[in-house]
Amino acid sequence: MEYSDDAGVAVTVMPSAPWWSSLRLIVSFPALMAVLLIAVALIGAEPRLIDPDTWWHVTVGKEILSTHTWPVSDTYSFTARGAHWIAYEWLGDVILALPARAAGLLGLAWFQKAMVVVLTLLIYLYAYLVCGNSKAACIAATVVLPLAPITFT
Repeated sequence: MEYSDDAGVAVTVMPSAPWWSSLRLIVSFPALMAVLLIAVALIGAEPRLIDPDTWWHVTVGKEILSTHTWPVSDTYSFTARGAHWIAYEWLGDVILALPARAAGLLGLAWFQKAMVVVLTLLIYLYAYLVCGNSKAACIAATVVLPLAPITFT
């Protein structure tokens, strides 16, 4: 918005509406770097999202949700059926089973992609809080990001 003051000089005034500051934050350089980091993380994690072990965790999680008890013996293995076993990853199993039970394979895939996005943003935010510089935080997150897909499954 531009207007002339008493001396006839053109003065440019930026809008002070609340939406303007939100728009400036969304279109900022640090936000662009966060979007690029997320894109790289999603591309890098794509082959690792659904591994063969995921189905085991989803099945155990569905059993825990349906019976409300932890399994104490292995009922799914061909070679170790009936062996004593403790579901020590029960919380992760239940968390994976919830989107799989609600929306099937597509729900599980979207949930895992959402977790990649959240973890990437947390790494970037932590690096930014430690150093206070968005460019350095982006570089630090880029260095750490190749190690993160190990946790995506």
